Amino acid sequence: MFLAVARSGSLSGAADDLGVNHSTAWRRIRTLETTLGAQLFDRGAQGYALTEVGASMMPRAEAVESEVYGLERLVAGSDALPRGTVVVTAPESMLPLLTPTLVGFRDAHENISLDVRLGDRFFELDRREADVAIRPGREPPDGAVGRKVCGLAWSVYGPREVANEGADALPWAGYAEELSHLSAVRWRQEKFGSEARLTVNTVPGMVCLLANGRMRGMLPCFAGDAEPRLQRLHDPVREAGTELWLWVHADLRRNARVRLFVDYAWAQLRELAPIFEGT
Repeated sequence: MFLAVARSGSLSGAADDLGVNHSTAWRRIRTLETTLGAQLFDRGAQGYALTEVGASMMPRAEAVESEVYGLERLVAGSDALPRGTVVVTAPESMLPLLTPTLVGFRDAHENISLDVRLGDRFFELDRREADVAIRPGREPPDGAVGRKVCGLAWSVYGPREVANEGADALPWAGYAEELSHLSAVRWRQEKFGSEARLTVNTVPGMVCLLANGRMRGMLPCFAGDAEPRLQRLHDPVREAGTELWLWVHADLRRNARVRLFVDYAWAQLRELAPIFEGT
């Protein structure tokens, strides 16, 4: 709880991160400060800020956290029986393509449950936020090993009713700062320079903007091609593309249920490679 409050800067943010209510977060911080006999946070209008004592605790608290998560992974990684729950994270935009794989695995393995967590933020494998990540990118998360599924193509999309020759006059829709690491975002900024005056922080949000407004923007081809109100305004952009990977923390690669899911999902996703590669 101390780390969650320090990272979010608020009790409500920490409570949301840990799945407890606000009063529980308040009681735990108050109990911790009482037990230690020290004030760890300054409370103000801007939220909770670490005191000097609190700041001095951070490195050791993070070391404890790392050891605890390592212990959890050690135990989970030694589970040789195919049962229990596999936590899977993936971008929400991929769910229409992933659903047959998820349902097929569930039907094939009655002793294994799937907990699917969708979002464009990267759930952290080393903190056990997920067991398996189906993610675009080329660099592995900390401590992870993976299997490459295929390439992941991106292109420029706009409304279908706009002729290609008029597309250059369309204003750009862009992605929020939290997605600035995307190759597609960097390519657009380097190629066209101007900042977008309307941004969203998810791929499904971009699909909605482009389908309902006279704008152009960057989309992975699997998402843009699936929306009948959109058209490609450009061939797949090599510099904007990335790769699709299945990642698992190295400590969990021998876990029976995780291994079963990774093997099954990789085989199913490989069949979708032409869609992901925009061909």
